[in-house]
Amino acid sequence: MITNEVTLSDFFQEFKRYDRDNFTREGMNALYNYLYDLSEDIGQDIELDVIALCVEYTEYKTVEEIVEQYDHLLSDTSDNEKVLEELREHTTVIDVTDVNDNVVGYILVEL
Repeated sequence: MITNEVTLSDFFQEFKRYDRDNFTREGMNALYNYLYDLSEDIGQDIELDVIALCVEYTEYKTVEEIVEQYDHLLSDTSDNEKVLEELREHTTVIDVTDVNDNVVGYILVEL
């Protein structure tokens, strides 16, 4: 198999080529970094499949937005930190940060 390492710029271009705007710029940075690190951790290449990524991962701007989607699965929705902690027990939660490293959203692997 012949593989090609994808740069962040390539990652952005591939989403543009497929006309997908499922993620903010910060979200795409976070997803790219997560997938790159995951590939390094597992010692395997990860195929860039834009459609699959758009199905498997969803970006949320706030914890409240996540609660609206998953409140039926969460035991305690009164505290944002508890919500994130509980979600991290069941799925991958990727923090989306801005250039100052402030959390501006979250990407979840769909439950």
